Amino acid sequence: MLKAMNTHDIEGAVLEVPVYSLSFTHDLLYPNELMVPWLEKQTNTAWKIIETDFGHDGFLIEFEKWGGFIEEKLKSLIVPELIR
Repeated sequence: MLKAMNTHDIEGAVLEVPVYSLSFTHDLLYPNELMVPWLEKQTNTAWKIIETDFGHDGFLIEFEKWGGFIEEKLKSLIVPELIR
């Protein structure tokens, strides 16, 4: 799995689906300098840069900083006719 993660390159990929992404400051695995230019190439994106001192692990520790973004995006995908 680590080999796949370390060798997979999405830089040239343009996706035809919505992309919702979080970036964390001080992230050594997926730095903003690499992620944001790729996200800007996509046609339907929304992302949020989370200020954190915990880098990549910020998603484990500071849910309150990014949970609302995910909740908002998930709610936008719900089809009202399917809710009972």
